[in-house]
Amino acid sequence: MKKSSIVLLVFALLIGLGGLCGVADAAAKDTLIVADQYDATTMNPIGHNDVPSSRACYSLYDTLIFLDGEGNILPGLAEKWENLSPTEIKFYLRKGVKFHNGDEMKAEDVQFTIMRATTDEGAKIKVFSQNVKDVEIVDDYTVILRLKEPDYYFFASLSHCWGSITSKKYVEEVGENFGMNPMGTGPFKFVSWQKGN
Repeated sequence: MKKSSIVLLVFALLIGLGGLCGVADAAAKDTLIVADQYDATTMNPIGHNDVPSSRACYSLYDTLIFLDGEGNILPGLAEKWENLSPTEIKFYLRKGVKFHNGDEMKAEDVQFTIMRATTDEGAKIKVFSQNVKDVEIVDDYTVILRLKEPDYYFFASLSHCWGSITSKKYVEEVGENFGMNPMGTGPFKFVSWQKGN
């Protein structure tokens, strides 16, 4: 709910400014045009830790959990979870969730996303991912995330942009260009980026 409100607020603001910058003319039904004071650096969720990039990513991706305005943890791509131990969380994923290309989001995507954040590519968000030990695939819709040591702040960090679930297949196909050609399961599908405009 909070995510939708932010998107609508940004859209309303842009329409209000339309007379000054031509946004209203360009805005079409079911289209969101995002302008920011600063340009995003990348839309690769683990390739940045800056506010403009995070704002853009929240419209394109979903996370396993969300935090509402009061800090309550809500189900996202994970419909439920259970703490198996102080270092193990079992996630039960929603079935039927589609990436923007039509592929279904599954456990291998969650494993790939989280483990990718622990590599050198995720150095900018290392503060969040450095305690991840591994992610075990139980079946297509269940994973067990293991930490190196107990960390009670880690779970909430999964709602941060770094926890945005990406398609293993798509990221591997696109490679280094992923940050400029993103694809997720979020409310908006990426169409174009006028960098520096």
